[in-house]
Formats: sequence, C-alpha cells, structure tokens
Amino acid sequence: MSCESRSEYISVQKRRYRRAGKTYKTRLLDEVCEVCNYERKYAVKLLNGTRRPSKGKRGRKSEYNDPELIKALKTCWLRSGLMCGKRLKQALPLWLKHYEKHYGALSEQCRKKLLKIRAGVLHGVDVLPLDFMSYSSFPTYCKMLSSTIFSSANLSMSA
Repeated sequence: MSCESRSEYISVQKRRYRRAGKTYKTRLLDEVCEVCNYERKYAVKLLNGTRRPSKGKRGRKSEYNDPELIKALKTCWLRSGLMCGKRLKQALPLWLKHYEKHYGALSEQCRKKLLKIRAGVLHGVDVLPLDFMSYSSFPTYCKMLSSTIFSSANLSMSA
C-alpha cells in the first residue's frame, strides 16, 4: 500500500472510529492493524488523532551555513592535507592568510566565524565527514576527492 493511499485510508477510518461504539472500535482497530501492518498502540494514536507530526529539527539554527564560509573551510581542509577537526581548528588562523591571498578577501563576518568555530562543529558543517577518523574509509574518500575536487584548477594554491 502506497503512502498516499494509506493516509487516505486512515483519514476515512479516523472519521468512522470517532463515531463508533466500543465493540465496533475494536473491529475497526483490528482491520486497520491488519491492512496497514501497524502496531495496535500506534493505530490507536493515529485514529484518535493524538499523534503529533514532528516539528522538524530541534534546537537553534546553525550559524555556519554561509556558502562563503563552507567554501573557505573546505578549501583550507583539502589544502591542509585533510586534517582532523582538532588540528584544523588550530591551523585555520595560519591558513586564512594564505587563503585570502590566493582566493580573495573574506568578509569580516565570515572571518570571525571561521576563527571562533569549535573543532567539534567542523564535522557538522558538511565539510569534514563524520567517519573521517576511521582509517578504513580514508583511501576511498581520497579517491573520490581526487577525481572531483583536486583536479579542479581553482583549488591550486601555488602562485
């Protein structure tokens, strides 16, 4: 059963379930569980309408979603030999001078964010992969990068 047809079926059954008596509710619940392959408790929540849809990602929004920041961070990470987050955090002040020399000046806001970023946050900015510390995936990751990123001419820092 497709997702749309299942939601249509549940909406129809929800109306019937609200109007039904106790014995009919039991039969309706059995039918919904069999047709949709749901657990009984979950089906009750759906039919009663007590299940709330998720509100999305919790917590505050990331302040590091700026494309300029991500590009600078990714370039520095690649040029520094793919160092881990802790070492990259320490190396960023040194690398930013060279980055700005070869790729142009960063905005003041972006520069401040790069300098204050925490090492643990670097893995969540879509630059460093989360499983980077597992050395078994390292050769595969390098091959993937070399075919896409290292071959591009705009990442060369030799000048």
